[in-house]
Amino acid sequence: MKYYTKRGDDGNTILPNGKISKDSNLINIVGDIDELNSLFGLIVNYIDDEYINNIIKGIQDRFFNIGAEIIMQNSKVNKEEDKKSFNFSEQNITDLETVIDEIGAKLPELNKFILPGGSESAAWLHYTRAVVRRVERDFVKFSKEQNLNPNILKYINRLSSFFFVAARYMNQKEGVKEINPTYTR
Repeated sequence: MKYYTKRGDDGNTILPNGKISKDSNLINIVGDIDELNSLFGLIVNYIDDEYINNIIKGIQDRFFNIGAEIIMQNSKVNKEEDKKSFNFSEQNITDLETVIDEIGAKLPELNKFILPGGSESAAWLHYTRAVVRRVERDFVKFSKEQNLNPNILKYINRLSSFFFVAARYMNQKEGVKEINPTYTR
């Protein structure tokens, strides 16, 4: 089996619609999804908590489906019933909010800003949160130009909250004190 096709050598890739430039907004979003999914796969190696890892693996699976939905929704070739089969639902958002609330209930109240970092696992979770926020900005831009299920934007917005509370949770679990920034003039 060959792991290359040479079909993208001209700077285009093939989607259900046919060829599309690799620098298009659609391919940029698909690349963001791939980057985040790869980061999710990486960080579970640094997190020694089965509960958090299982949540991240579920998020990883949902992100694969988000990519499929975006490709299908922006395809002129596929049938409407095919497009609906990937419909990212509001239930995904509700499920993530439930997880955020469950984890947040285990944490001390936050009344000051905290610096990203702490334990190695928390630092990875904070870094992932920052990447999620960048990707969210790309999704907002994309949604102004292309067809995008609004539930996807809501889900990505909640994702940064999940990674924030997960980072705090791991610092607490690992006995690492959160650091508040010092304000200097």
